[in-house]
Amino acid sequence: MTIQIDMKLIDKGRTVAEPSITDDNIDGAVFDFREALRMLKPGQWLYIVTQLPADQARRFAPKDDMKDKPLTW
Repeated sequence: MTIQIDMKLIDKGRTVAEPSITDDNIDGAVFDFREALRMLKPGQWLYIVTQLPADQARRFAPKDDMKDKPLTW
């Protein structure tokens, strides 16, 4: 089953891009999303447009190893 997650990249309050992640499974999509978070610059954030099942959505929350990263939510 293919998973597609549509997002909006917000930069200083403005939508500047609408990227999406496509993968064969949710684990790959979660990995790709976490990598995308690491590339964010100050003042940027990703808004997930796709509605995910509740049991999968919590997997997108930052893990302990990301808490010291400079992310803007």
